[in-house]
Amino acid sequence: MNRPIIEFRDVTFGYGATDTVLRDCSVSLERGSFVVLLGPSGCGKSTLLRLAAGFLRPRTGSVHFDGKEILAPDRRRILIFQEQDQLFPWSRLLANTALPLLWGPDRCSRSEAEDRARDALSQVGLAENLNDFPHQMSGGMKQRAVLARALAVGAEALLLDEPFASLDALSRESLQETLVSAWARHGSTVLFVTHDIREAVRIGGELWFLHNAGQSGQIERIKLPGGSPQGGALRDLDTPEAISVVKSIRERLTR
Repeated sequence: MNRPIIEFRDVTFGYGATDTVLRDCSVSLERGSFVVLLGPSGCGKSTLLRLAAGFLRPRTGSVHFDGKEILAPDRRRILIFQEQDQLFPWSRLLANTALPLLWGPDRCSRSEAEDRARDALSQVGLAENLNDFPHQMSGGMKQRAVLARALAVGAEALLLDEPFASLDALSRESLQETLVSAWARHGSTVLFVTHDIREAVRIGGELWFLHNAGQSGQIERIKLPGGSPQGGALRDLDTPEAISVVKSIRERLTR
């Protein structure tokens, strides 16, 4: 059995001395999996992502990436937020996408960085927008650009916090397809937070449901038919099978 790429070991976390969001949480994410995280507001979904990204540290327990404890952020794990203003407003799209590749001990040359940025932008449908500034781009285009930046740096794990929630229905569906295609092509591991059961069923291979904040353990794992968004078994949400799965999960989560 492959070693998990992300592993939470008896993690307890709270934002204050008496506040506990996660309690004794132990769960692991297999390399190359596509997991969607559901749960009521305030249950700890975003907290779990920030712990995995290295922006937060557990009160007790530990979080591990590829067998090593996470002590700080690392561009092998990229956190993508719902907010669309994640690009530098003074830089054109190509420069925005290439910039992280010019930083750090493993930085590359500008020409290589721009080549990798062009390839990533092409994968998300922005090959014709390299010279655009962020203010010239729609919300959906900005989220595509942020995804391209994560692909360009070669992130092994994509941690997405409701990244499409503020987009219109058509843009959201298009970006879901883009994300699934990128996941299939790169073999990245995806942990995706959403409140939308239909979105979760459409793109996820497995669902993690977080129960109310502070409950011991608190994560319930639900396997979807096919176990992978690449198979496309539930990509069409209007089929009887998909409708039945959405209904059964909604009933299960609202008991």
